[in-house]
Amino acid sequence: VVVGALINGTIVGLQYQVAASANTIAYLNNGSWTTLVYSGNTPFTGNETNDIFGASVYLPRIDENILIMVNDVDTAQVWGGPDRTDASQNTILTSLIQGPVARDVAVINNRPVFWNVGDTSTTTRFKTRAQWTVRGDPEDETTIGSGSVDLVDMRGEGTRIFTLDDQLVVGSTKEIWTGRVVGDPFIFDFQPLVRTQGMPFKRAAAIDLAGRDVL
Repeated sequence: VVVGALINGTIVGLQYQVAASANTIAYLNNGSWTTLVYSGNTPFTGNETNDIFGASVYLPRIDENILIMVNDVDTAQVWGGPDRTDASQNTILTSLIQGPVARDVAVINNRPVFWNVGDTSTTTRFKTRAQWTVRGDPEDETTIGSGSVDLVDMRGEGTRIFTLDDQLVVGSTKEIWTGRVVGDPFIFDFQPLVRTQGMPFKRAAAIDLAGRDVL
């Protein structure tokens, strides 16, 4: 059963389709599917109810985009694509350094923003928390520029997050909010957009192909 359908875009503009089941992640290249393997970390342990969502962001350390994937159960996993200088890493999945457990992730302002976040050390869940890394370094969630915010006034449980033009759209089971980039020290400003309707069905919410509307 497919629980995730993703796109990984490389720095030279190539795009690779990625499909995921609960136990297997594979990418399509020249008409053939190649299975990704886990190295040095625990693979995703979710089941068919744990959808896998993801987003691509540039990682300077390898000079390539990485696809960050989350499944609401395990620490975020990353894939550096099939075109890395070190070809031995082309089919390897690893845990994101300092990565959290999250229900969804989007990229804006050259940083990933995780939504509905779990604390890996205490198993505490923050169901309307947005958490982001340092700009330009998706592996740094601790130094100045990284941060998080709990949308304590948002009803429901966080389900999806999207990048729409120059802002974020975050949904819970009951409401929809937007997040604007405002810069240091707060980085983002989240405000209610629709308080009478949410995104209760994760798979039913998506960005259109033009990237202009949430469907």
